[in-house]
Amino acid sequence: MTARAYRLFVSAGDVSGDTLCASLLERYRAAHGPLEVFGMGGAELRKVGVETLVGLEQLTVTGIIEVFGHLFTIIRAMRTLKRAVRERKPDLAILVDFPDFNLRLAKTLRRLEIPVLYFVSPQIWAWRFGRIRQIRRLVDHMLVLFPFEEPLYLEHGVPASYVGHPLVDRFAAFASANAIAPPMMPRVDQSFPIGILPGSRWSEVRRLLPVMLEALPALKELVPNARFVYVRAPNIAIERVQPLLDRASVELEVAESGTFAALADLQFALVASGTATLEVAIFGRPMVIGYRLSPFTYWLARLLIRVEHIGMVNLLAGERLVPELVQRWFNPRQIADAARTLLLDEERHRRVVEGLRRVAASLGEGGVIERQARLLERLLRRWVAEPPRQLGAGGEGSVDPDRPAGP
Repeated sequence: MTARAYRLFVSAGDVSGDTLCASLLERYRAAHGPLEVFGMGGAELRKVGVETLVGLEQLTVTGIIEVFGHLFTIIRAMRTLKRAVRERKPDLAILVDFPDFNLRLAKTLRRLEIPVLYFVSPQIWAWRFGRIRQIRRLVDHMLVLFPFEEPLYLEHGVPASYVGHPLVDRFAAFASANAIAPPMMPRVDQSFPIGILPGSRWSEVRRLLPVMLEALPALKELVPNARFVYVRAPNIAIERVQPLLDRASVELEVAESGTFAALADLQFALVASGTATLEVAIFGRPMVIGYRLSPFTYWLARLLIRVEHIGMVNLLAGERLVPELVQRWFNPRQIADAARTLLLDEERHRRVVEGLRRVAASLGEGGVIERQARLLERLLRRWVAEPPRQLGAGGEGSVDPDRPAGP
C-alpha cells in the first residue's frame, strides 16, 4: 500500500468510454486501495467518485462538420483540463478513446512528463493508420479491447496489452442475476420485441432515430405481433428525444431500465454502428446495423477507411454476418428488406445466431475487469518509481497483469 492515494487524471469523451473507465476504477479501488481521480467524464464516472471538471455531455458530437458547431466548447474544455493537470500533477493519465481530443491532450501530458495509459484504441486499423506514429510518441501503454489490436501495436513499437473485453464481465454479472430468453423467431402466439438503438450521441440520434421510426410500419407488416422498444442512452434526456418519438406511427415503448435489462427482453434490433452492436451480439440477438454522417464527413471517410465493414460485429466475424446500411442506403425500405430474411428465414436466423455466439466468445474469458485493474496497479507501481520517459518510449512491450509487480 502506498503512503498516499495515487492521483489519476481521466478523460472519457463518450458514454461507452465513461462506463468502461468507471468499471476499471471501481475494481481497482476494491482490490488495490483508494485513488484520487479528476478529469472529464459522465454519469458513470461521477458515480464512482471522479471529480468531473468537464462533463462529457458537452462534447458528444460525431463528424467533422458537426465539430465546428461545438468548437468553442471543445476549446474551453481542453483549456480547463490542461490547467488542471498542470496544477494537480497526477501520477498517471488514463485517456479513453475519443482520439481527436485525447491525442491533443496527450501532447500536454508528455510535456509535463505525466505517464499516459490509453484505454480503448483509436480505430487506426480502420482509418487514419498514420496516427500510430503520433501514438508511439505520446502514449506509454495502450490497453486494447480486441485481440487483433495488441500485435498491431507491438509490431509498430507501441507497448500494448489485451486482457479481454469488459463487456464479457458485465454480461456474466447480468446473466447470473437475471433470466435471459434464448433467441427466437417470431411466433403467432406471443409478442415479438424489437429494439431501436440509435446511438448515444445526440447527433447520431437526430440522424438515425427518425429513419428507424419510419421503418417500423414495414416491420409491423412482416411481424404483426411486433412490439417496438426505444432503448434510450442514459445521457440522452427523454425530454430532448420525445419530439422525435412522437412522430412514430406505431405504438412505441421507452426502456428506462438500462441497456442490458432492455436487451434481455428483445429478440431483434435496429442498431447504430458502435458499442451497442457488441451489446446486442453478446445477447445473441440478430440486428440490422445502420449509420449516417454529414455528406462531407461521409465523402472523406470513404477516402480514408481501410476496412470492409463498419460494424464491429462483422469485423470480428470476418464476414457480413448481419446487414449494414450506410448513408442513403440507410432508409426505411432497405431496413425492411434487410430485416426480412433475419425475421422470416429460419436457416438464416440460425446461422446469424451461431455467428453472434462466436463473436461473443472472441471477446475473451471472464475476469477481464480484474485483469485490467491488475495491469493498472502494475503500471502505477512501475511508473511512479521510474517514469516511462526515463525508461524510453516503446521499451516495455506487453505487460502481463498476472505477473508479480516489481521494478
